[in-house]
Amino acid sequence: MTPKIDWPEGKDFAFTIFDHPDGDSVETLEVVYSFLRDLGLRTTKAVWPIRGDGTPKVGGATCEDEQYLKLVLGLKEQGFDIGFHNATYHTSTREQTTRGLAGCGKTRLMPTIWLEFPVGCSRQNNFRMLKKAVQQGRSERRGEANAWVR
Repeated sequence: MTPKIDWPEGKDFAFTIFDHPDGDSVETLEVVYSFLRDLGLRTTKAVWPIRGDGTPKVGGATCEDEQYLKLVLGLKEQGFDIGFHNATYHTSTREQTTRGLAGCGKTRLMPTIWLEFPVGCSRQNNFRMLKKAVQQGRSERRGEANAWVR
Protein backbone atom coordinates (compact mmCIF):
# COMPACT_ATOMS: atom_id res chain seq x y z
CA MET A 1 0.00 0.00 0.00
CA THR A 2 1.32 3.42 -0.98
CA PRO A 3 1.27 5.95 1.88
CA LYS A 4 -0.77 9.11 1.32
CA ILE A 5 1.28 12.22 0.63
CA ASP A 6 0.13 15.45 2.20
CA TRP A 7 0.87 18.06 -0.46
CA PRO A 8 1.03 21.75 0.52
CA GLU A 9 -2.25 23.69 0.58
CA GLY A 10 -4.27 20.47 0.21
CA LYS A 11 -3.23 19.97 -3.43
CA ASP A 12 -3.46 16.55 -5.13
CA PHE A 13 0.01 16.56 -6.69
CA ALA A 14 3.19 18.55 -7.18
CA PHE A 15 4.90 19.54 -10.40
CA THR A 16 8.54 20.51 -10.54
CA ILE A 17 11.17 21.41 -13.11
CA PHE A 18 14.87 20.69 -12.60
CA ASP A 19 16.66 22.58 -15.36
CA HIS A 20 20.05 21.08 -16.23
CA PRO A 21 22.92 23.44 -17.15
CA ASP A 22 23.76 21.64 -20.40
CA GLY A 23 24.09 24.24 -23.14
CA ASP A 24 23.35 27.18 -20.82
CA SER A 25 24.16 30.71 -21.89
CA VAL A 26 23.35 34.08 -20.35
CA GLU A 27 21.14 34.93 -23.33
CA THR A 28 18.97 31.81 -23.18
CA LEU A 29 18.65 31.92 -19.39
CA GLU A 30 17.41 35.51 -19.45
CA VAL A 31 14.67 34.63 -21.96
CA VAL A 32 13.56 31.36 -20.33
CA TYR A 33 13.58 32.57 -16.74
CA SER A 34 11.86 35.88 -17.39
CA PHE A 35 9.10 33.84 -19.06
CA LEU A 36 8.85 31.43 -16.09
CA ARG A 37 8.91 34.33 -13.62
CA ASP A 38 6.16 36.16 -15.51
CA LEU A 39 4.03 33.00 -15.35
CA GLY A 40 4.52 32.90 -11.58
CA LEU A 41 6.52 29.65 -11.73
CA ARG A 42 9.54 29.01 -9.54
CA THR A 43 11.70 26.11 -10.64
CA THR A 44 15.12 24.67 -9.88
CA LYS A 45 18.05 25.89 -11.96
CA ALA A 46 21.02 23.52 -11.79
CA VAL A 47 24.49 25.02 -12.19
CA TRP A 48 28.10 24.02 -12.62
CA PRO A 49 30.19 26.13 -10.21
CA ILE A 50 33.54 25.83 -12.00
CA ARG A 51 35.01 25.57 -15.49
CA GLY A 52 36.32 22.11 -16.10
CA ASP A 53 39.81 21.27 -17.21
CA GLY A 54 38.61 18.50 -19.52
CA THR A 55 36.64 18.50 -22.74
CA PRO A 56 32.91 18.98 -22.13
CA LYS A 57 30.49 16.43 -23.58
CA VAL A 58 27.88 19.16 -24.02
CA GLY A 59 29.21 22.28 -22.33
CA GLY A 60 27.52 25.40 -21.13
CA ALA A 61 28.15 28.38 -18.90
CA THR A 62 29.56 27.97 -15.39
CA CYS A 63 29.45 30.21 -12.33
CA GLU A 64 33.00 31.31 -13.10
CA ASP A 65 31.41 33.43 -15.86
CA GLU A 66 30.61 36.68 -14.01
CA GLN A 67 27.51 37.54 -16.11
CA TYR A 68 26.10 34.03 -15.69
CA LEU A 69 26.75 34.06 -11.93
CA LYS A 70 25.05 37.46 -11.59
CA LEU A 71 22.01 36.10 -13.43
CA VAL A 72 21.89 32.93 -11.29
CA LEU A 73 22.18 34.95 -8.05
CA GLY A 74 19.33 37.13 -9.32
CA LEU A 75 17.22 34.01 -9.92
CA LYS A 76 17.92 32.89 -6.36
CA GLU A 77 16.79 36.30 -5.04
CA GLN A 78 13.57 35.93 -7.08
CA GLY A 79 12.74 32.62 -5.37
CA PHE A 80 14.15 30.07 -7.81
CA ASP A 81 15.98 27.11 -6.25
CA ILE A 82 19.58 26.58 -7.27
CA GLY A 83 20.84 23.03 -7.75
CA PHE A 84 24.38 21.65 -7.80
CA HIS A 85 24.77 19.50 -10.92
CA ASN A 86 28.28 18.21 -10.30
CA ALA A 87 31.25 20.57 -10.09
CA THR A 88 31.57 21.12 -13.84
CA TYR A 89 30.53 19.92 -17.30
CA HIS A 90 32.39 16.62 -17.15
CA THR A 91 32.85 13.86 -14.58
CA SER A 92 34.63 15.40 -11.60
CA THR A 93 37.24 13.98 -9.26
CA ARG A 94 36.98 14.52 -5.52
CA GLU A 95 39.43 17.41 -5.81
CA GLN A 96 37.37 19.10 -8.54
CA THR A 97 34.18 18.55 -6.54
CA THR A 98 35.82 20.09 -3.46
CA ARG A 99 36.90 23.09 -5.57
CA GLY A 100 33.37 23.37 -6.99
CA LEU A 101 31.80 23.33 -3.53
CA ALA A 102 34.33 25.90 -2.30
CA GLY A 103 33.37 28.04 -5.30
CA CYS A 104 29.74 27.92 -4.21
CA GLY A 105 30.69 29.37 -0.83
CA LYS A 106 32.77 32.16 -2.38
CA THR A 107 29.88 33.23 -4.59
CA ARG A 108 27.16 33.02 -1.88
CA LEU A 109 25.51 30.40 -4.06
CA MET A 110 24.90 27.45 -1.78
CA PRO A 111 22.59 25.16 -3.74
CA THR A 112 19.54 23.70 -2.04
CA ILE A 113 19.44 20.60 -4.28
CA TRP A 114 22.26 18.28 -5.33
CA LEU A 115 22.37 16.05 -8.40
CA GLU A 116 25.21 13.98 -9.80
CA PHE A 117 25.19 11.49 -12.66
CA PRO A 118 28.38 9.47 -13.04
CA VAL A 119 29.30 9.44 -16.72
CA GLY A 120 28.91 6.00 -18.24
CA CYS A 121 26.25 4.84 -15.79
CA SER A 122 22.69 4.29 -16.91
CA ARG A 123 19.89 6.16 -15.18
CA GLN A 124 18.54 2.79 -14.03
CA ASN A 125 21.89 1.91 -12.45
CA ASN A 126 22.11 5.36 -10.81
CA PHE A 127 18.64 4.84 -9.33
CA ARG A 128 19.61 1.41 -7.98
CA MET A 129 22.77 2.83 -6.36
CA LEU A 130 20.84 5.72 -4.80
CA LYS A 131 18.02 3.46 -3.58
CA LYS A 132 20.52 1.07 -1.99
CA ALA A 133 22.37 3.95 -0.30
CA VAL A 134 19.15 5.39 1.10
CA GLN A 135 18.00 1.98 2.35
CA GLN A 136 21.34 1.52 4.09
CA GLY A 137 21.12 5.00 5.61
CA ARG A 138 24.09 6.36 3.70
CA SER A 139 24.73 8.32 0.54
CA GLU A 140 28.22 7.63 -0.63
CA ARG A 141 30.26 5.39 -2.89
CA ARG A 142 33.59 4.53 -1.34
CA GLY A 143 36.89 3.88 -3.03
CA GLU A 144 36.18 5.72 -6.29
CA ALA A 145 37.92 8.83 -7.58
CA ASN A 146 34.49 10.33 -8.27
CA ALA A 147 32.86 9.29 -4.97
CA TRP A 148 30.12 11.47 -3.58
CA VAL A 149 29.30 11.84 0.09
CA ARG A 150 26.48 13.24 2.14
